[in-house]
Amino acid sequence: MPAFTTTIGMALLARFDDDTVRALHPPVLHYPVTDLTMTIDDLLTQVREARAQRWTMAIGTTFPGFGAVGVAVDGMNRQQAIAFCLSYPTGTVFEEQTGDMIKSLTAHAARVGKWSDDPFWTGVAERDGLDLSDQQPRSLPDGASGRDDRVHYDVRL
Repeated sequence: MPAFTTTIGMALLARFDDDTVRALHPPVLHYPVTDLTMTIDDLLTQVREARAQRWTMAIGTTFPGFGAVGVAVDGMNRQQAIAFCLSYPTGTVFEEQTGDMIKSLTAHAARVGKWSDDPFWTGVAERDGLDLSDQQPRSLPDGASGRDDRVHYDVRL
């Protein structure tokens, strides 16, 4: 599965400079499973946006009907970056929950980044007002249904 189709891949690509991303890809990229086609310049635009906001989002680019939000963090001593994401069936997540997922995911990435001394995340929590304390799962909005009465997207680190 190509990196440009997933939030994890895009989050990892955002860790590279533009020249490296360009060197890794052909002028036109195509993923036949979802018929996603883009130019390298389109990819670089998305990578720059991901780099600036420190997270990525994809809806239907990897598999139809699924979305995800992803982040990447350097390992200790810059040995190897890791990425993680929250994936969901697009029909089950409300727009306001997406913002909550982004906030929760970036808070956890900032916590890991602070622990691993990742300069990409250093100071982000303080600057963006992210709460790095343990977070509790949130209830589903009124009228929503689910396997149980909670949305479990808070990761314990």
